[in-house]
Amino acid sequence: METNNLYINPYIRVLFAVFGIAGTLLINRISLLICFYLVVILPLFICGQQVKKHIQLMLFGMLPVFLSFVLLYILVLKGNEGGWNFVFMRTSKLILITSIIQLTLLIPAPFLIHTFQQWRLKEESLITVLGSFTVWTDIRFRAQQILTARFSRGFIRKRTFTEKIKQFPPILIPLVIGILRTSTERAESWESKNILHLIEINQTEKIKTPLLLNVFVCLSASIWMITGVLVFFIT
Repeated sequence: METNNLYINPYIRVLFAVFGIAGTLLINRISLLICFYLVVILPLFICGQQVKKHIQLMLFGMLPVFLSFVLLYILVLKGNEGGWNFVFMRTSKLILITSIIQLTLLIPAPFLIHTFQQWRLKEESLITVLGSFTVWTDIRFRAQQILTARFSRGFIRKRTFTEKIKQFPPILIPLVIGILRTSTERAESWESKNILHLIEINQTEKIKTPLLLNVFVCLSASIWMITGVLVFFIT
């Protein structure tokens, strides 16, 4: 029996996602939203050693959304359809919902098959989901390869963040082509190896999940859901 101190039970992942998102939608107090993020969400990212991925999601996903809200509701509509409180409320809820989904899907690679099997994914559906998870790894790997090649040829003078952003348009086409080629090769490889049959006959080893971590996730999601219901009906 394998033990992983950072692994969350598949069923508790689903409970955390459902209760967490429901509680977030019901609560309209920024102070409570921030408190849940600081007390529950952020410590889980730290515990799972996924802070870097979370920061990247916030910078490239949520920051543009926040700036779009400011542009639309503050600068264009002059606060007539919603002021700063509206912007911060919507942004906070989006950050929480996005973070909850990210935590739910940040599954350690050795436990992907076990988790999906516990979610009752079988045969073609299991292969499809596994393939979608590997695509993101391919995207990062291919993008880094293309950036390194352009740097060695002198197209990039410095490996700074702004320079990498400027390289996005020229690397987009070769990146897409590379991903499509890799996906085709992977599909052919899995078919030749009869991966479906191998997964069926391979009984995955039982995994012992850490009790304290899973209890914390379960209780925090349940309390958050109950808090959301109480706040919704009281206010």
